[in-house]
Amino acid sequence: MVRLPKLSKLLGCEILVGAFYVMQFHCRVPACLTMCPMWQAKAEFLNPGGSSKDRVAKQIVLDALGAAALPADGTIVEGTSGSTGISLSLVARGGWWMLLPATPLC
Repeated sequence: MVRLPKLSKLLGCEILVGAFYVMQFHCRVPACLTMCPMWQAKAEFLNPGGSSKDRVAKQIVLDALGAAALPADGTIVEGTSGSTGISLSLVARGGWWMLLPATPLC
């Protein structure tokens, strides 16, 4: 089930962030059937950005909106050098905010 955010600022594909599937696998090895007949895995790779950091970036922006720390024409500044910056760019683009990722030189 996809839960839409209460704040209508998010309009793009970031609404799909966190709407991942849970895959179930059944064990076929007789020795492990008594211990773990079934296990589950989250399919986070189905997020629009392809990363589990998409949920983190979405929550950062929703928290900032809820606290009135991010105005409609605001700029998101984040110190990042990895997947969080990519995920923030996805959410920022969907909400029409500017993003300034600060990346260290070394």
